[in-house]
Amino acid sequence: MNRVTKKLAPGRVSVPTPRIPGQLNFSLVDIGKSCSLCEKTFKDHWNLKRHLQRCHDIMETVADDMSIVQETEYQDIQMSDSPKNPLTPSESVEEESDVDNEYYNSILNYDECEESDDGSRVGNSDFDVEENTEPNAGIPLFNHILNNMSAFADNNESSIDEEDEFQSEVFNSTAWNRFTPNTHPFKDIQTMILLALVNGDNDMISCRMLKKILFTINLLLKIHEEAIRKDISFKLPRLDALWNYQTRKGSNIPIFKSKSLDVTLSDSTKVTAFLNLPSEHIKLLAADPIKSKSIFSLPDRMPNQSVCLQQGEKWRTNTYFQQPMFTHNNVDFWSGDIVLLKDCLPNIRFLVESFHTMDTSNVFSHGYIFRTPKDGCSIGIEINHTDINIESFLSVDTTPLNTSLCCSISPDTIILLIPTHRKLLEEEHFLKRLICDRTDQENNQRKYYKVKIAPVILFSDDTSGNTSKQFHPYESWLMKCAALSFEERCSIENILFISAIPKKKGANAALLLPEIVDDLKKLENGVVMFSAEDNAYVLVVSLLLLIEADTPCHSELCGLGAPNSTYPCRKCYIKLQSRIPKLNEVEYYTNRHPTRAKDHYIQATSTPDRDTVIPDISYFDNKNTAEELSFKNKSTDKLLELKAYDQSKDTPAEILHYILLGIAKYLITNLVKVVLNKNKKELEELFDYVKDYKNSRGISRVFTRSLTHAGSFLGRDFKVLIQILPVILAIKFADTEVLHEVDSAVRSLIEALHKYDTNCKHKKHAFYTSKPKVHLLTHLPEDLQRFGPALNYETEKGEQFNKHICEHLFHTNRMNTSKDICLKFGKQYMTRHIIDGSSWIGKNGLRETHEKAIAECMQQNSDGKFHETLLSGSREFADNNSTGLTPGRILKDNTFALFRQSNRHIIIGMVLFSKVYHLYIKYPSAHAVHNNYHLALKYADDIYTPLDELKVVCLLDMHLKVGCKYVVNLNKFGSY
Repeated sequence: MNRVTKKLAPGRVSVPTPRIPGQLNFSLVDIGKSCSLCEKTFKDHWNLKRHLQRCHDIMETVADDMSIVQETEYQDIQMSDSPKNPLTPSESVEEESDVDNEYYNSILNYDECEESDDGSRVGNSDFDVEENTEPNAGIPLFNHILNNMSAFADNNESSIDEEDEFQSEVFNSTAWNRFTPNTHPFKDIQTMILLALVNGDNDMISCRMLKKILFTINLLLKIHEEAIRKDISFKLPRLDALWNYQTRKGSNIPIFKSKSLDVTLSDSTKVTAFLNLPSEHIKLLAADPIKSKSIFSLPDRMPNQSVCLQQGEKWRTNTYFQQPMFTHNNVDFWSGDIVLLKDCLPNIRFLVESFHTMDTSNVFSHGYIFRTPKDGCSIGIEINHTDINIESFLSVDTTPLNTSLCCSISPDTIILLIPTHRKLLEEEHFLKRLICDRTDQENNQRKYYKVKIAPVILFSDDTSGNTSKQFHPYESWLMKCAALSFEERCSIENILFISAIPKKKGANAALLLPEIVDDLKKLENGVVMFSAEDNAYVLVVSLLLLIEADTPCHSELCGLGAPNSTYPCRKCYIKLQSRIPKLNEVEYYTNRHPTRAKDHYIQATSTPDRDTVIPDISYFDNKNTAEELSFKNKSTDKLLELKAYDQSKDTPAEILHYILLGIAKYLITNLVKVVLNKNKKELEELFDYVKDYKNSRGISRVFTRSLTHAGSFLGRDFKVLIQILPVILAIKFADTEVLHEVDSAVRSLIEALHKYDTNCKHKKHAFYTSKPKVHLLTHLPEDLQRFGPALNYETEKGEQFNKHICEHLFHTNRMNTSKDICLKFGKQYMTRHIIDGSSWIGKNGLRETHEKAIAECMQQNSDGKFHETLLSGSREFADNNSTGLTPGRILKDNTFALFRQSNRHIIIGMVLFSKVYHLYIKYPSAHAVHNNYHLALKYADDIYTPLDELKVVCLLDMHLKVGCKYVVNLNKFGSY
């Protein structure tokens, strides 16, 4: 066997193996310590140095003449296996030594050691050699190294090592630097104080918090200077005045009114939960001069358009969401009023039913043409409804009307009044409330309160109370105002905290529902609140539009069994079984099944044992009782008392959990852990391609995780993967079996999944077609029709808000977390409420707002930095739907995008050195069309446009290449 010789680093020497137990194998220690002039032997090299200085007057250097070092002796200790880098005497001086700094320091302090009569150092030394060591071994090498070490210790200009040079200066200099400033080494006193705050102890402080502290100090200094100028007192508040102001009688700061609720646990013990009820949130928002303009909204009936929640079917058609009155030219027009119109015949009137907008701008009235014959014998009301612009309204016709003379008419018939017409003429609208308390001057001129409708969205989810995200689970309730725009609903300041409760001993978010539902029932009937927009008290109606949640939570809120029950769908009666030997025909999973209606939910709650027979549906395996059809959970029956909420329709199929955490998770996990499990080479190749994609300029969020952990990915991870994996598989794995299996699974969802389930031969494969999340996607069209685009009811922002709940939980003592977190969020909302210039009811019962000094301070800080730094502006949610194009973004080299030229033409370009080189799309092949990508080629190197002459339309993902062609990944969001 050939001996493997270890190759040493340049500048180091090989050392013989110790021959005696305890012998050190360092060459300096192993050699003798003898004077070359008088041949006197010493045990310690520092004693040798003292002898040379005292007896031979050799003070600074030892053996400067390198001729005493024999070339043959030096070569004996060189590395035998390093012929390419021979160690020469000159090199040995410059190269790094094996002696550490501690050894150097011991040499530098040799004067502190006492020498015995025999020349040995008093005390034990780690460098003593055995008595049988030859005294004259290696003297030339020793003298040479000792010479350089001595020179290093005494010479302050040595350049061997900067750190050792500093230590040498410390030990050899006793003079003080008298030319330092007063605050040396700090720039000034304030820097010292702030550094002590940051680094003085183990209390951690983040960069964001330090930024807030510095910003606050700067503001306080400005206020202090202003106080000195105006000769007024300036005093910082005490800690208690900031931390516990809500309990101090002398404090005039308003507090958020939280509600306490005693919850009985499974072991009969009680725990007190605290809630910031929706009505209290709505009161604050209505009194906010900014937000009161956006939380109320009318239905929008723009034809052939559905881009917002107001244009969804529920908001447009549900009776409780219709606006019953509107004020125009200081005249209140109500549902049931007969209105005189401009530029119409004298016998034409208009019977008002409701009010709505067109394209969220112009206000129209929905109603019926009212025709009065000249002879006055009978009055005809058209059956077909008509929309008239509010600008055409003149006034309300107050002439008494005899309904017995009225009839409903159409072009070809005359009949008695239809129920809709009769109800409008004879019944007063249920939201028409008389003003009886005269609370403000404006309402003295009115007879009824103005009505404002503010629908809300609830969100429920579970989160963890510690950093591991595995223990101390909590369930929470959040709320959003549905009338806000999509961008506003995604903002952190518009997600409102209701409550959180520890998930233990049977406690969960469902136990908080009775209190929340009772509050929503009051809001359904209308609550009088102050409106900053109208500067008057109005009747605010707040209705539950929908509830966002994940699949298990939706099942619980609907009173159904778990998602793995026999009939798991909350919208229809379909039997799904995950563990079956063979799937049904594909039509069974794509066709419609009998619908679960709200009446069925109500009937199921009529008996405590859920043994009610659900009528109007056919038998399923001789089962039609509520319990047999998975009506099991009783803790959420309270939701059925809400008039505007329907469990079967208002729990929409949410794309985060059904697509990203559903189908995408199933397929990616299956690809990694089943399909490629035995093909390690292709699996590693796929990992490398995904890892390399972090260099792409076109994807806004970088994917940094390992595909082996696909089972624990979050929604944002799958959101990136579904954009990049299809094109990687299509381009880089075009000739492998993987593409055929995965491709068949992504064509047309359920049909393709059924085909994939049927054809997949892997033993570990589980059927996807029979999973509830896959089936619930069949109801997505209904949800799109009812609520508009799926992004309107995504849960991602609610999921992201969980981190703020966790942070609040971390800073409690865990004695009463529900109270602590409600109090903290309440203080947060009320602080914003005051600073925004909103109003509240003071201790004397009168309405108050912040005074002039506060308004002036906010006016001086109107540049947005105050909100950005102190009011959560810096903690907005990450936009995981981003197309990568942000305002002010500087495009880096090798970035691809669509650009608009000055002549409005669109081009594809690649950025390089502030130039945009033009590319063109090659005619797509069938494979490219089928796999959703295109191939692009560069025109020529001399065809380009300066970057500053173009406007970016959207970024493109063209990270992959096929030869000289760039792959345009159309799966990236925003590519169309």
